[in-house]
Amino acid sequence: MDNSVPLITYQHIRADLKPIFPEWLAKRLSTLTESLPAGPASRQLVDPDETRAADQPDHAPRYEASMYGPMNASLTLFFPLELSFMVKPQPRIRKPLSPAQVAQIQGKHVRNISSDSYDNVVYVSDKDLIPDFIVCLGGAGLHDDEYLMMVEVKRHGEQFCDHTKQLDSYTEWTKRTNRADLDRLIMVVIGSVAMCQTVTAKGETDTMFTDTWSWEMFEIWHHIRQSHGRQAVSGDYPLNPFAQ
Repeated sequence: MDNSVPLITYQHIRADLKPIFPEWLAKRLSTLTESLPAGPASRQLVDPDETRAADQPDHAPRYEASMYGPMNASLTLFFPLELSFMVKPQPRIRKPLSPAQVAQIQGKHVRNISSDSYDNVVYVSDKDLIPDFIVCLGGAGLHDDEYLMMVEVKRHGEQFCDHTKQLDSYTEWTKRTNRADLDRLIMVVIGSVAMCQTVTAKGETDTMFTDTWSWEMFEIWHHIRQSHGRQAVSGDYPLNPFAQ
């Protein structure tokens, strides 16, 4: 491997996070950012002094699939296995039973009832929700994962109001799953704009908007890492893959 290949490091990210973007990923996110109409505050991933790539497309990606790979790469960079995180692409999530329903079936074998990886007693249905990504703290047991964040990616040009029903379903699932005294995050990304909805341990919600791939978005992810005590051992994490 060529040790001279440069990496793009953004020094103003706090030292306990400080992810090192491989050059290809930084350029990919820059190209995506520049190809989409600017978000509400025009916060871009790239330094404004950098030159736009010559092969930059002059139109926005037509399909949300164009965002899946870069989103998955970014999530796994910020939430790596080495820090006990797990990124689940398109996981199936099932409706949890209420405490009263769980008590009612205690000790009984009931058809279409099971336990999920978050230790919920759930209905098994062919109408289960399938978000694009879930970020969790991985556990050693089959039911030990701790759900932290959900990400849904939509095509540029759609409206958030078109997905209210889906967001409501994700919010309700989050409220019924959230047993720990921690906030959870649901992020819906439509082109250059990301809607971030926090669901508190008390079930209250708060919503803000930010630019996709902006530093504000990455700071929100960083807050999730901090709130779970998963900070980098050193300022060089993730490790430089080109180091000797």
